Amino acid sequence: MGERLFHEVAPQHFGNLGRSLFTMFTVLTVENWPSVAGDVMAREPLAWIFFVTFIVVTAFFILNSLIGVIVSSMQSEVDSSRWEEDQELELEQHTELMNEIRALSEKVDRLMAESSTTADRNPSQSANASNEIGARPNGIGEAGRRLTPRHSRSAPGAPASALPSL
Repeated sequence: MGERLFHEVAPQHFGNLGRSLFTMFTVLTVENWPSVAGDVMAREPLAWIFFVTFIVVTAFFILNSLIGVIVSSMQSEVDSSRWEEDQELELEQHTELMNEIRALSEKVDRLMAESSTTADRNPSQSANASNEIGARPNGIGEAGRRLTPRHSRSAPGAPASALPSL
């Protein structure tokens, strides 16, 4: 465009700052921009490069901003509905877990009560049971150690001395 400025080329559109801002906003909104471009291009034929570049760049930024606002609002809406669903699921899982813990607690209480009832009825047997538990780390106990192979067992009713010892 040389050394001439827009306000010298088209003073009706670019005469002062306010008029220039309004003209550029008009071009930005693509409303009546051909008449503005025609007035400028009558004096500067390469001015179309400025107008096309300005429209493309500003449209790109405005469109991206608009899409960003829409996506952001939709994302927050989706997140809020997912958050509500997650809260409901967590409450359901928490309730199930608490019910399971209560059931296990009741079983432990029942076993403790049965254990104390058995210990009250037979204190010597309770002491022997605790000694046996400590004496058998693999859980087999005395009965498992006394088992013999099937072919070496005596017939039923035979004296115990007939059983081979280990």
